[in-house]
Amino acid sequence: MIRIQCGFLIWLLLAQTAVAAPPPPQALYMKVLWNGFHVGSLIVGWHKRKDGLLETQAVVRTYGIAKQVSRYKSDSTSLTKDGVPIEFRTNFSHSKSKREIRLNWDKFKITKEYNQPPEKPGKRTPVSAKMKEGAYDPLSAFFAARAKVMAGKKKFAIPMYDGRRRSELQFEVAGKQADGNILVKMREIFLAGYTLREQEERAKRNITINIYVDPKTYIPVGGMGQSPIGTAVGKLAATCKTIEECLARADD
Repeated sequence: MIRIQCGFLIWLLLAQTAVAAPPPPQALYMKVLWNGFHVGSLIVGWHKRKDGLLETQAVVRTYGIAKQVSRYKSDSTSLTKDGVPIEFRTNFSHSKSKREIRLNWDKFKITKEYNQPPEKPGKRTPVSAKMKEGAYDPLSAFFAARAKVMAGKKKFAIPMYDGRRRSELQFEVAGKQADGNILVKMREIFLAGYTLREQEERAKRNITINIYVDPKTYIPVGGMGQSPIGTAVGKLAATCKTIEECLARADD
């Protein structure tokens, strides 16, 4: 569940690729299902602040077997200006561990990093300062994807750094399907900062996420990807005016 979070976040935020200006205040609630059971919820909301920055919030919760296995949950926020990351904050927990990460940028160069508790020495391969340059955080990465899709690109890659790991998001716009929805395929390629366990787990499954987008609203209506517990299916449960409204629906 932990590593499919990024994929579903990008998937949800691709709903905004059809809009040239920053999106209006809005939120989406996506249910994640496994074998028909509700195992996770992803709620994403965004709004433009008075200072002109775009603030995006994302909340992930797990239920049932996914909660028993991982006990994963997270709360994340990003600030961007004209699509360029300014700040990223995330708090997440799983099993018996908790972590807080904060990142700050200046013209695509990271100026401050906070990662607590400290990582164990040797647990992860190092991510150089050069690799971090020009990379987006998990929530702001969609701005780059948005520009590529608007430009008519069929295949493109977006660099991403989440405070521990550097990866590349590879997109392919596969076109309209029989039901009229647009299929977008996404793969996250590991480059640095990953543990041996994470790499071994990824090698055992298909890392492609299929995203189905409504051709008129560009809001995702469904999708599918492989998770550590099997095939995960995403379904749009609600669109809301605020993230608080979608959070209330998810708690019902």
